Amino acid sequence: MNNGHEPATKADLGALEGRFKADLEELESRLTTAIRDTETKLLTAFYDFARANQHRVFELEGAMPSSRAESAASKTGCSKSRSA
Repeated sequence: MNNGHEPATKADLGALEGRFKADLEELESRLTTAIRDTETKLLTAFYDFARANQHRVFELEGAMPSSRAESAASKTGCSKSRSA
């Protein structure tokens, strides 16, 4: 198969198959790595977002403790202004 005009032999096809398999395995490895890296980046981004959101909520709750208590009391039907 040197000049491109001769018929391919079984040996030629075997060599081509071997090269094809090696290329395919390399591609699979690169694709697996890319998918793993993308997954890691997504999980890190979601974790960072959740952590920042949680921090913001804790700051807001800490800044308004009385409104949180009033909100909880109104949900249960109790009020600070009522006397027992």
